[in-house]
Formats: sequence, structure tokens, C-alpha cells
Amino acid sequence: MAKFSEHGVAYLTEPRPGVPQAAEPFYWDRRLSVAANVGAIQHYINKYERMLPSSNLFDEAAIMVPNRAVEERLCNELTLGGWHEFNSAYDLVHTSPFGTRYIVTYKFYRHSAVPWRLEVMRLGHKATGDGLAGFSPLHQALWTDGDTPAWEDWAELPVPHLSFKPVGQDAGRAARRALDHMRNEMGFLLAQGCQSTYGEFWYLLHQDAPRQLYIKPRINRRDGA
Repeated sequence: MAKFSEHGVAYLTEPRPGVPQAAEPFYWDRRLSVAANVGAIQHYINKYERMLPSSNLFDEAAIMVPNRAVEERLCNELTLGGWHEFNSAYDLVHTSPFGTRYIVTYKFYRHSAVPWRLEVMRLGHKATGDGLAGFSPLHQALWTDGDTPAWEDWAELPVPHLSFKPVGQDAGRAARRALDHMRNEMGFLLAQGCQSTYGEFWYLLHQDAPRQLYIKPRINRRDGA
């Protein structure tokens, strides 16, 4: 394998099988129309849905906003684009393997011509109730400089995940089968596991992913989640 050296340190210059290469996040671009962004998401849904276990379909894509001001602007843009809010939620999430916790608010949107929903998610920046600040390593890494932006006119918003509920009468067993299928047969790597007040979910990244877009199987313990 080819290498180059800088200051006595050797670096690999060719990809190694099974090791993900550096990739930028996939963004919702507010400079484009809502329809154009939805079309870009649909492209990745088509790409990754073929890798899901048989009979499973994506039913959600997420957009992450840095603060309430950007959330309000994005939600207004979605409404003007024909999407309507049908639910909202607030959760406390525990991450694995790092053991951090974070709070998050969700707003859910539907469109009559789109078979999946949009989740607008905003991570909390206040204490989680026991004096510990909320932090998700995976989500924080999606901001380009590693720090959540504070300004209002933020144009590129990370799309963290495409999500699905594994099909099966026993939710836990169906989720484990889906995880085994995607990791052992489809080349996905487990990036972060989560337990929350609505259920349990996992973030998977394909080893050849061109963008840092995670696939999120989830188990619901709460109606409408």
C-alpha cells in the first residue's frame, strides 16, 4: 500500500477495505428550494433502501438545527413548501459507548405527496436534570468545526439520519435481525447506540459511505415516535 511521509510520520494514501474514508455530512441547503432538498434526500433513500432487510422501508429523514431561531425559519420554509407539522416530542437520550446524555426536541412534518416524514431535531444545551450538560458525540461531529453555530442565517443544516422501524411482531427481535443483516451482510458499521424516553435506536454508517449520513433502525416504546 502506498505511503507518503511528512516530518518522519508515515500516512496511508490508499483506502483500506472495511475502513470508512473521511466524508462530509449530507446537508439540507436552505439556499435551495424545499422540493430540491427533498429530492436530494430521496436519492439517498433509494440508494440505501435496497440494503435494508426485506419488507423494510424508510419512514423518516432528520434535519438538525443549531438553535431555536434557525428552527423557526426552517419550519416556516417547510410550511410554505407544503409540509405540515403533525407532532412534536421532547426526549432525554443516553448514548453508547461513551455514556453521554443529551436532551432533544423534535418536530415532525408530513407532505401528502411524500411517503416519509421529516423530523426537525434540535439538541438541548441546558442541563439534563441532574446537573450534567447534554452532549451527543455523533451529532456534534456533524457541525463542520465541531462547535454548534450560534448565528441565525445558517444555510447548511446536517441531515443526520434516515430511519426505519424494523418489521416484525417482536420489536426487539426484529431490530436485532436488522442490525445483524446490515452489519454482517451489507457492510454497515455501528457508530452509536442510544436509549431514550421513547425507545432504543442505533446509528449505522456504511463502510463506503460518500457522505456522513447514518441509517437509524429504531424501536418505539411510545406511540407516534
